[in-house]
Amino acid sequence: MAPFIPGVLSLAEALPQGAFDLVLLAVPHRTYLDLGEQALRGLLAPGGSLADLKGVLEGRADWSL
Repeated sequence: MAPFIPGVLSLAEALPQGAFDLVLLAVPHRTYLDLGEQALRGLLAPGGSLADLKGVLEGRADWSL
């Protein structure tokens, strides 16, 4: 995974490429929120889940607390 260097790489470029069974949004940092739900879902394997621990995706995640 490439290091995230603000101003040099975007977070999307720094994220590992691949298919994950679970993407867990655990902290509502603006950098992650700016990616948007579709970009986060783009990291998922078929049948994978998007989890939103803080509820910041306002019901658009597969599950949240």
